[in-house]
Amino acid sequence: MKRRLSHSVSIILLALTLVVLFAIPAYAEGGGDSTTKESTVNGYTYSYYSFVYAGKRNGTPYANASVAIQTKPSVTNAPAGWMYAQGKLYTHSGTLKVTATSNTNSSSSNRLNGNFALLDPADANTLYYAGGTVGFWNGGSYTYYTVNNSPSFQP
Repeated sequence: MKRRLSHSVSIILLALTLVVLFAIPAYAEGGGDSTTKESTVNGYTYSYYSFVYAGKRNGTPYANASVAIQTKPSVTNAPAGWMYAQGKLYTHSGTLKVTATSNTNSSSSNRLNGNFALLDPADANTLYYAGGTVGFWNGGSYTYYTVNNSPSFQP
């Protein structure tokens, strides 16, 4: 009975250790994308997401963020000026650090990458994530959407 109890306790401790290990996200140098959203405006369907990268360049920590838009289906080109993108870089606590200059597609295109929101130097001990805004021409102005936030990374 004592041996069986010891075995059961070992299994429970192993299970709890695994749960804790997988519940704590690994935020190391690197980058990642948010989940994708989709919207249809003025007859065009777009998918969009944010992405972040945090790392070191020549020993100096930095972080950057942006957003990307893709028409659906991807062979469909939206007219010039119909896609708007503006990326934003935040700390893990939600503090806005940098907002990129907004841009639009200057010619007929099926994709638009936003300008980078760059923080250089960044704090090596801070987690950063990407967010932002996209817009689509509705015939008279832009209809704006908030992009999902990316995972957080530390330089």
